[in-house]
Amino acid sequence: MDAMQKCEERLASYVEHRLLDRLGLARRPFVLEPAHAGIHSLVFFLTIQDERPLVLKIIMKSRRLRSIAACARHLLKNGVAVPELVLVDEDNRLFNRRGMHVLCEERICGETLQHSLQSPALIAELAGFFARMHGHTRNTWGDIEKGSRSGLFDYLYKKSAARVNDWSAVDGAATPALQARLLGLLAQGEPAVNRINSFSLSHCDPNPNNVIVRTGDGKLFLLDAGTVRYMPRALDYFMLQAYFCFRAKENVSVFENAYMGHLSGPELQEFTDSHSFFRLYVAVLFMHDLTTRFAALGKDSPYHNEFAELIPQAKKALMELLDSNG
Repeated sequence: MDAMQKCEERLASYVEHRLLDRLGLARRPFVLEPAHAGIHSLVFFLTIQDERPLVLKIIMKSRRLRSIAACARHLLKNGVAVPELVLVDEDNRLFNRRGMHVLCEERICGETLQHSLQSPALIAELAGFFARMHGHTRNTWGDIEKGSRSGLFDYLYKKSAARVNDWSAVDGAATPALQARLLGLLAQGEPAVNRINSFSLSHCDPNPNNVIVRTGDGKLFLLDAGTVRYMPRALDYFMLQAYFCFRAKENVSVFENAYMGHLSGPELQEFTDSHSFFRLYVAVLFMHDLTTRFAALGKDSPYHNEFAELIPQAKKALMELLDSNG
């Protein structure tokens, strides 16, 4: 029996003997099935007779469990559509003292944007969704439970430098001259980044698998709340453009027009002042992720051809961005 089967057996026992009772549904028939999703946790779909569908996430570290729960509650408090938390069970004894904890939330039935048709109307709706979310601001950046008024540029620059270094280790195209050019341009953004004094509620990983369209009413919901932070809105903005407009350039103007219509004059000015830094920061992030993940893929991987196609396109886009900055 493999580790997944053992975990599923323990989880089924937990549902039967503990979870159902805590939900006031003791002895109710249920079905548990792996969702084959999640990187930092194991995810299962739970269907209880005559009840709404649920999701169970098995999380190894209690600190991460608390962080995910706190972020989800914070999003819900601010009117951002995310799955409702049903139960957070922190207990090292749940799985033979293996330090595994359970988060139970409602299951949003629908298609993630990875699989749905990304029409112009949907792209505009997505832009409005994030613009409204980014409208919740505070004057410190970082985790939702604590923030800082300074140090953001140093934090972002160090992350970029580390990514450039990792990229160069797996891709000969990242020459020392190119690395120096990238980091030099990023360094020029320090004054603009340091002037930012309003930080937006941001997802920080708004990839197509983390946004779902609910079946029936087409409402958008945000998934994986554990990455939520307060950051400059331009970070999410350019990540969204990279995910949703890279292969469909016609979506750029649709997204931009729908998003910018939500910004006030001062918000737009702050965005404009720092946008060059964040556009380049996100381009480096994507080059790092594409090249390092590709290097780890075998040729028989179902993603091999996709990455092989994307990397030259991303390099071309990055070089065009560098040339436009002089």
